Amino acid sequence: MPQAQRRDQLVAVATEVFSRSGYRTASMDAVAIAAGVSKPVLYQHFDSKQSLYLAVIDAANAVFDSVLTEALHSSDDNEERVAAAISAYFSFVTDHRSEFLIIARADSYEPGAVKRASSSTDRAAMWIAELIERESAATTAEAKLLAVAITSMAEAAALQLAETAEFEADAAAHLISGVLWNGVGSLSDSEEAEAGGGSAAPVPAD
Repeated sequence: MPQAQRRDQLVAVATEVFSRSGYRTASMDAVAIAAGVSKPVLYQHFDSKQSLYLAVIDAANAVFDSVLTEALHSSDDNEERVAAAISAYFSFVTDHRSEFLIIARADSYEPGAVKRASSSTDRAAMWIAELIERESAATTAEAKLLAVAITSMAEAAALQLAETAEFEADAAAHLISGVLWNGVGSLSDSEEAEAGGGSAAPVPAD
């Protein structure tokens, strides 16, 4: 097998092993056996378990980036782009479950793993912040704060989706994107009311 092809195969196999067992429990022996190669062959491509694990994270991020980028370019309408991006995120959870678990469960004890795993989520948060700033009266700082909260919510929901069968991916995506878009709309409404001298609606009398 050509060297590049063998490396890709080892990363794919290691993705399954690490997603099932976790970084600390998984061993190079387990990866080698699952890949059908000897340990010396495995070490020809990766000089340590750490280097293999980081390569697995990078590969998972690449899949996530590809899925999200395709969704973001699927429409010029921002509301449709939000729905497509959230749908793509939850489809990633179900269609690429091992890659999602690698990103979501990056081992905090392994130097560089969490930072590496969060790079795709950070880019998603940046895009959401830009969208919020364009579509609402939020300041840059407020948009960034909201974007971090939204991506954290989506990640927590996605992890639950990966571990249970309570929601279909499409239903979960519809729920989250609806909350996101309605929330962005409320920021615009409140600012417009304030700019127009409006006041909050009176509380109905009992």
